[in-house]
Amino acid sequence: MSERLPLFPLHTVLYPGVPIKLHIFEERYRRMMAGVIEGSREFGVVLIKEGREALGPLALFHSRGCTARITHIEPLPAGRMNLLALGETRFNVESAKTEDGYLVGDVIRLAPLRNDSTDEFAAQDEIRELLVRYFKRLNRPIDATQLPEGLTELAYTAAYLIPIAQHRKQELLDQDRLSDLVDSLLDTLRQQLAMLEFMSKAAGTGASDSTYNPN
Repeated sequence: MSERLPLFPLHTVLYPGVPIKLHIFEERYRRMMAGVIEGSREFGVVLIKEGREALGPLALFHSRGCTARITHIEPLPAGRMNLLALGETRFNVESAKTEDGYLVGDVIRLAPLRNDSTDEFAAQDEIRELLVRYFKRLNRPIDATQLPEGLTELAYTAAYLIPIAQHRKQELLDQDRLSDLVDSLLDTLRQQLAMLEFMSKAAGTGASDSTYNPN
């Protein structure tokens, strides 16, 4: 059964269990957030296909998104605010329309991903290992002990952390089976790490014309 949810189109993909920071300054989104804060503190984040986040016509967006629940509010002068929210539940937008200048959608929430055929512990170990190696190559070391324990939570956190194009992050959000999410994520991590290692070797041999685009 569908339900109504305010929608915030962004140039960012939100995943369940992942935080998002927002600076609210535009009048229509100040009105939207006023209603959200008075109510359930929940809204939907959808990735923009075409258009801008603010100061223009409402953008075209992907139909798969993620709910966000506000966890912290920092009021600012002139009605502006900084928000911290946490991604919770994936959803599909069935239809949407403009109300009071912003988007409101009829959405259907999706069940959390469950383990279908993945070796959970082996997959967690490989994701952690690849993430540690990847960010070490970027000279941005991460502490593997601070990563989530559950496979779904770990996969979404890894998808959030790796600097790939947002449309590729959307492809990960679109996966409806945990095994498909893990396979796609591991393929992406291996590709990104291979490119970084290639760049490192090329730099060591003086190959100054080598280029790398993570997107």
